[in-house]
Amino acid sequence: MKPGPLASRSIDRIPPNTDERVFYDKYVANRTPVIIQGFLDDTEFKAYKWKDMAYLKNVAGDAQVMVEPLAEASNQYGTGVTRTLMPFKQFLELLESEAGPYPYLTTQYENVNDDNQVASMFPPPTLALRRDFPVKPRLMGRLVLDQVNLWIGRSSEGSSSGLHHDFHDNLYCLLQGRKRFVLYPPSLTKHLYPHGDVDTVHPNGLISYQHLPVRADGLTHVDAAEDHVAIAKAKLDAANRRRAKSDLLLVLKKEYKNARKAWLTAGGVSSEMHGSQGSHDDADAILKDLEMMERRSKVDREGKVIGSKIDAGSFYSPADDAWGGVSTNDDLPSLSPDPSSFSRIQTAYLHAHLNLPTTATAPSAVTVAYPNLDKAGQPYVIDLHEGEMLYLPASWWHEVTSTSVSAPHMAFNYWFHPPDALGEKDFDEPYRDKLLWHHLRKKARKLASSAMRERARESGANRVDHSFKKRRLKRRATAMG
Repeated sequence: MKPGPLASRSIDRIPPNTDERVFYDKYVANRTPVIIQGFLDDTEFKAYKWKDMAYLKNVAGDAQVMVEPLAEASNQYGTGVTRTLMPFKQFLELLESEAGPYPYLTTQYENVNDDNQVASMFPPPTLALRRDFPVKPRLMGRLVLDQVNLWIGRSSEGSSSGLHHDFHDNLYCLLQGRKRFVLYPPSLTKHLYPHGDVDTVHPNGLISYQHLPVRADGLTHVDAAEDHVAIAKAKLDAANRRRAKSDLLLVLKKEYKNARKAWLTAGGVSSEMHGSQGSHDDADAILKDLEMMERRSKVDREGKVIGSKIDAGSFYSPADDAWGGVSTNDDLPSLSPDPSSFSRIQTAYLHAHLNLPTTATAPSAVTVAYPNLDKAGQPYVIDLHEGEMLYLPASWWHEVTSTSVSAPHMAFNYWFHPPDALGEKDFDEPYRDKLLWHHLRKKARKLASSAMRERARESGANRVDHSFKKRRLKRRATAMG
């Protein structure tokens, strides 16, 4: 049985000046999508300038970007096709040409070195455009930024992303064009045929897969444990610099040892810690020193130095995470090399099932029925218009049909780490692992500052180069005259 009238399901529409605490309590903490009827009210938000292609070419034209071709078989994007590297300016010129089909600018995961944390947060071309948007939008409160992205394409008839979900809370700003979203909550995952084998759906909705389990805040256990090692090491280094008493040093070294043990248990590889042999040698020295100190100190069974008020075991353990499994195993074969977070439901089938207009075509080689899709019931189908934003909590399934009007369709989005301290509805502390997230929030601020400095250096170099070229041309003109 097909769903009933699509108009019967809708989501709230709110003004952009909504109080951030109200926004958090009503939508973020309740994991509920909402449309914001306007752009961010932060004074730094100037992304609307990007609708001017000349401006984009001038500011970010030299950035190297990966672009995705339209898959001929399905007439959609996001289908595991090979992407092409080119200058951003060249990509924009392709969109301005008369002949299609046109490539699509999407996430730049293939175009960023994982060791370059600034580029991971601000992938090309967003680093070059860094002055035009706030890193910490007022509306999003205390959520920690993971990444920003720019999405640009051209399709007068509408092109589809395919049904998929993200791993972060998404604030999606539609700068130009139209977008139709088909939305399903994470609770319906078992009816939506993901490519990956689901390990669990966390209480905050985040979907974790068996091949790479993640915590409810989106971090892998090994990454979280490694950050706790870094935190413990920083505390120990600070105590050594101020020549703290030996009992405190003993406690901090035990804390470091415990954090390192948790990291190794989570799957950390000692020789790869922080990417340097020096860090490994440093850890060995700390642990050897700790062993000597323990011989000289009387330590009680609870891991506390007698006379000290500091708990040596005060670090977050991966075992603290609540896990509950859901099964999505079935006999349907995988139809394409899409990521785990993409659905195997063909877009053409989904649109036909929902009685939606479509330009997607079903692959002729394989036609599969999806009997469980009926059990998912009726999705939210919403139209997002130019100048509006959509807040979408992590792991909400969405299929997006993008349509150009008189110019390429364009969107800018923020991905934030999903909050997992939802029972408390604590605006100021949205993450359970408070120590780690204080550390990561500070780290994110440093990365944002580094991005601004890097952008300023690039701008200065470009100005110097431009000035040099002008002087050189002037000398040539004088010589010729």
